[in-house]
Amino acid sequence: MNIQERINAFNKLSQNLQNLDAEVLYYRSMQAGSENSWFTPESVQQAIKGIIKMLEPEHLHLWALKYPNLEPIKESKIGVIMAGNIPMVGFHDFLC
Repeated sequence: MNIQERINAFNKLSQNLQNLDAEVLYYRSMQAGSENSWFTPESVQQAIKGIIKMLEPEHLHLWALKYPNLEPIKESKIGVIMAGNIPMVGFHDFLC
């Protein structure tokens, strides 16, 4: 998968997040809060808005330009251990 394919995939995720039904978003925000009382619906929704912004193609292109030697990657399996103390905080780790 080359850089442009990765950017396209993350852009599709951004679009899906933007198009979440308000009722679904509210339900999922409440569900997150019921599983972790530190997660308020507002903080979950704010995190989603931040990820949408982070995944704008222009931002991803500018970020990728800082790493000119990136090459297409072979398929591989990796594990990412993420923090869970802030809603969706581990997403940046995953994106990297």
